[in-house]
Amino acid sequence: MEVTVYTKPGCMQCQATKTLMDRLGIEYDLIDISNSPGIAAFLQREGYKSLPVVFVDHDEDTDSWCGFRPNLIKQL
Repeated sequence: MEVTVYTKPGCMQCQATKTLMDRLGIEYDLIDISNSPGIAAFLQREGYKSLPVVFVDHDEDTDSWCGFRPNLIKQL
């Protein structure tokens, strides 16, 4: 399983997501979209309107969500 968190500085929900993942020992890649306008545009095209955006790649499928979702994080 690979977890990627798209975030930006000053985002409270992003910080809450990272803090909970760290507390639970979940490893993740962190991508700051403020340095990558192409990634921000991609996320918007995919329909995401808020941060963080979390992608979880499993062996055969990918789950994703936006915002601070402790119930989903705890299922990882």
